[in-house]
Amino acid sequence: TIFARDAVTYETLRSCAKDLVEIEQDHDTAFNLQRSDLLSYPTPGKYVLYGIRRDEEKTNLLMPDILSYCVDPAFYCRTFKHWVYLHAYSKEIITNRMHSAILGSILGVPTSLLSNAYHKNRSVWEFSLKDRGVKWLENIPSKGFVPVMFKNDYVKNIILGNKFTYLKSLVYGSRYEDFEKLNSFFKK
Repeated sequence: TIFARDAVTYETLRSCAKDLVEIEQDHDTAFNLQRSDLLSYPTPGKYVLYGIRRDEEKTNLLMPDILSYCVDPAFYCRTFKHWVYLHAYSKEIITNRMHSAILGSILGVPTSLLSNAYHKNRSVWEFSLKDRGVKWLENIPSKGFVPVMFKNDYVKNIILGNKFTYLKSLVYGSRYEDFEKLNSFFKK
């Protein structure tokens, strides 16, 4: 038995596998979790998290706000707990990472999902996330001068770097255990 979490994958598998296996469509298994399975205390929203992919599924999105967290959670977070905290302490999540959108919906954080390089995000959003309150965005709304700054690769790397993100965490007063390890950030 193979489970697909969206209609496009389901139909593709049905047409390819035919009678070889049983194909079913169901929601992502992560939806079996509730907030209380991940966190046992309230988390105040401190920032807008832009969880933007940097891998082969990336798209050409620009960070709209220099004081936001704009990271690729899959590469930025060092532990599962760090990944959950990064999302839990946000007041809003705007992402093109599917599992960031799923986590945002489980945690009850207002979440918007953007497209990735192929059908996955839109298809899973239509099948599962739309009814859970996740919004669909075609683009990130741009604010002021940040897109101009992104034309300079040196400035872009500084803005998207972990050291700058750590400094922003001090402004917001985030309580992530990993952020408390200042030396590890500056020894890299």
